[in-house]
Amino acid sequence: MGGIPGGVSSVWLPLVVGVGVGGGASVFCYYNVSTGNWLGAVMTAFGVLIGVTAFCIGVDHIFLRERLTLDRVTGEGSYLKHSAIRGRVQACQFPLASVARVSIEHTLEAAPGGRRGSLPVEVVRARLLIDKPRRACVLDEVRNGNPRRLEALAARVADFLGVPMKVVGASADNSAAAG
Repeated sequence: MGGIPGGVSSVWLPLVVGVGVGGGASVFCYYNVSTGNWLGAVMTAFGVLIGVTAFCIGVDHIFLRERLTLDRVTGEGSYLKHSAIRGRVQACQFPLASVARVSIEHTLEAAPGGRRGSLPVEVVRARLLIDKPRRACVLDEVRNGNPRRLEALAARVADFLGVPMKVVGASADNSAAAG
């Protein structure tokens, strides 16, 4: 499985902030240098540094990938977060017997600004819950969309592992009634 951890906003937000803050601070830094205000130039150089750092975080998130492997033959599972820029970030191996359940979680999250104003966004996540080591791997996520694809994925993973599937959250009753 591959995807962008944290959703698309975790990639674009640092990029936009980095370009905005870095670009704005560099204009002020250039102005301060051209007028001979070296103290102001040093202060705005910190803004440029913050902008470049945010931009680098956004670029790093573009290349961040997750992989979940479930092998019934060996009875082992592995979860790996890998960044092409920084190398290996996080690796976790676990026996398949330690998988507790597959969970579908319905939550409402605030969405300030943006296209939807301040209306809440319904987020549905399918997660693989592991007892030892205690981990939760996000299988898939849907925002204000149809969760049928996500529910089908969770059901396939639960059947593959032979573990129960649990629906949790505010819209759990609506989802069960619709299906």
